Amino acid sequence: MGKVITLLTDFGLKDSYVSEMKGVIYSLLPDVAIVDISHEVRQGDISSASFLLLRAYRYFPRGTVHLVVVDPGVGTSREVLCCRTENYYFIGPDNGVLAPAAENDNLKYIFSLNLEELPVALKEVFSGSFILEKIKTPSSTFHGRDIFAPFACYVSTGSPIIRLAVKKERMVATSLPKPVLTEGGVKGHIIYVDRFGNLVTNINVSLIEKDSEVFLKSGYQVISFGKLKRAYAEVKQGEPLALIGSFGTLEIAVNGGNASEKLNATVGDEVLVMKK
Repeated sequence: MGKVITLLTDFGLKDSYVSEMKGVIYSLLPDVAIVDISHEVRQGDISSASFLLLRAYRYFPRGTVHLVVVDPGVGTSREVLCCRTENYYFIGPDNGVLAPAAENDNLKYIFSLNLEELPVALKEVFSGSFILEKIKTPSSTFHGRDIFAPFACYVSTGSPIIRLAVKKERMVATSLPKPVLTEGGVKGHIIYVDRFGNLVTNINVSLIEKDSEVFLKSGYQVISFGKLKRAYAEVKQGEPLALIGSFGTLEIAVNGGNASEKLNATVGDEVLVMKK
């Protein structure tokens, strides 16, 4: 299997930012496979980006470099990290976006990039590449193209990370909220809303007892969805339901509709699963 680099950003696809990053990567590694996890993360939404990374990373070949650029601190003194885990490399800003996925895959080492060493190391590995001249002076507002992308290429070659980075003990943590077991069942929260308007919760299927009932607390309203369904079509078109999504967690949806809009619900709203 050839080299794989994934991209997860909040750049959207209207502008040229994503293509510029890919251009740098292909210029340094013409045979690499670039896979887009998403570029539609809400601007600066570190929590949503960390959830998407946690959800997606495990489905890629071992040795994949996962590159995340959701970086509201671009141009500041925040560090650029590479996390080496049991099976993968995770590269991104030290703002918490990497932590849930890296820790989930048995984090081994954390490296902090030495920005002064990056151009030197790139010349050693990619000698003669014309693109190095174009990115030798990084933009203060586009580290994704000028720092993160070439750093991901360097790591993808298997070159020693310690050559241009130093080990560190800790990184900024982003803790996705955890469900709480109660006497009557489980209390959790909506942690993500997908493009269909499905409300993804942090309640794993393993915590839900048979015949439990699901409730959503949004604002001043409490909505009951009854027992879990197996498929959207088990309710009429336009009706809400609760089911287990493809990530193995409880989701609230509307058959043929948008649950977030219909129920006026969003990230942070409380979800209760009550024993029958």
